[in-house]
Amino acid sequence: MPDEKRMVIIPLMGGLGNQLFQFAAGLYTKKFSNKDVRFSLDGLTIAKNTARSYMLGDLLKQSDLTVRGRFLLAIFRLCSFVFPSIWVSEREPNDTPLARITNSTKVLIGYFQSHDYVDSVAAEIIQSLTHSNTFRSLVLAPTHNDLAVHLRFGDYLTSPDAKSFHGLTAMSYYIDGVNYLLSVDSFDRVVIYSDDPSKAYSDFTQAFGSREIPVVLSARSGEIEELTSMSSSKGLVISNSTFSWWAAWIGTQLHDCNVVAPRPWFATPSAADDNLLLDRWTVFDRELQP
Repeated sequence: MPDEKRMVIIPLMGGLGNQLFQFAAGLYTKKFSNKDVRFSLDGLTIAKNTARSYMLGDLLKQSDLTVRGRFLLAIFRLCSFVFPSIWVSEREPNDTPLARITNSTKVLIGYFQSHDYVDSVAAEIIQSLTHSNTFRSLVLAPTHNDLAVHLRFGDYLTSPDAKSFHGLTAMSYYIDGVNYLLSVDSFDRVVIYSDDPSKAYSDFTQAFGSREIPVVLSARSGEIEELTSMSSSKGLVISNSTFSWWAAWIGTQLHDCNVVAPRPWFATPSAADDNLLLDRWTVFDRELQP
């Protein structure tokens, strides 16, 4: 039975990459704050956010989820006006919300996008992935001699607000990243991954030109299959996407992957550039498409 006095709720929000960050925050909170963490699915359907699906599969058991999420969140929100420490919410990219957890904290809200949190529970994350039927392939996949490139379009291209906040990366960043990796290692092929495959392939090959190395589109279907294939590549040029980030982090942990990452992570420089970019990665400054 959960210890109600020690229980803290983390609402899941966003897509697979963000949910993995929140899962890591839960492991961190259990490890360092001795809290009984429960996750709520109600954050996936909050009106102000893009509606998302639950993506963590069997990383979470039924006992890890609270069935009274919406009710409890409403109660704790009201109580927090009298006892502020009940409700800990991430304020901005440089915030460290997990450092503000107290014995009375009941709710943690945020995206928790920091490699410090993730690296602190790296062993626990890998163990969880290994024991998961859904995610085990991320650990067991052999390294392959591909140079993977992930181009993120989606709402970065179609939504003015998302484009203004995240920034749509110019193709020059991807070409520079690929050219750099080709200069330091040899690969069998360049593999393009994207949420808009035809546009990504057309834009990349037009800018890349004719080379001896073949350029192909990923034949994988589904986010977990693509994450597995990207993370097990010997080289990887990522976009400013949490999905990309997790492919790079897993590739660094398990496959000695040579990673190129963009800066700034958001449209303008921010604390995210320190929180998300690992020292081991090669960082290229990116220009934005107008």
